Amino acid sequence: SGSKTGKSFTGTDSAGTVTMMYVPTARLGVGLNLKYVSQEIAGLKSSVPAGDIGLLYRLGPKLALGATVRNMGPDLKYDKDSVPLPLSYTFGVTYALLKSKMLIFSADFEKPLNQTLNVRFGGELNIGSSASARNARIPQFSLRAGHDGFAEAGTGLSMGGGLRLGNYSVDYAFIPFGELGQAHRMSATVRFGKIPSVTVTSKTTKKK
Repeated sequence: SGSKTGKSFTGTDSAGTVTMMYVPTARLGVGLNLKYVSQEIAGLKSSVPAGDIGLLYRLGPKLALGATVRNMGPDLKYDKDSVPLPLSYTFGVTYALLKSKMLIFSADFEKPLNQTLNVRFGGELNIGSSASARNARIPQFSLRAGHDGFAEAGTGLSMGGGLRLGNYSVDYAFIPFGELGQAHRMSATVRFGKIPSVTVTSKTTKKK
């Protein structure tokens, strides 16, 4: 256990990300994130390029499996110290309770490098169908809640929401860390190109 020093400090994490997606079939999707990560702790700042890669496979109209490798890149360097990026391997499953994907449940099994297996689960309520999310005139609102079983501080619970209008979206998450305070995570996303509308059935597979 640690001891109190009477001092306080602040920490800030930020990342700029460009995402590319390739959908070779109606069931399979491949994604790549190229990002620039910055971290500042107690006045010390470091920035490095990094990347993620992921696969998504749809087993049906409601069920999908995914796998990702996150945070591939060089170490963050602070003065004379170097800190590796939190490289991790994740396998996840999502299930849509309704075909409209109004209510979605998910579970992730993450294995960070040199750490034990972590399990996360959560849910998302979408007010507006997935079809309306692609319509630039009709917004889609999302409410989210989840639990992180690997959280070292706080209860592991988190909550947030998002707003999407066509190819533009903003998201917010609130994560309490007990005595360490709270974290507020915000992101803004702009999508380029046409997002394919995919239909997967148990007998036939077709792309609109």
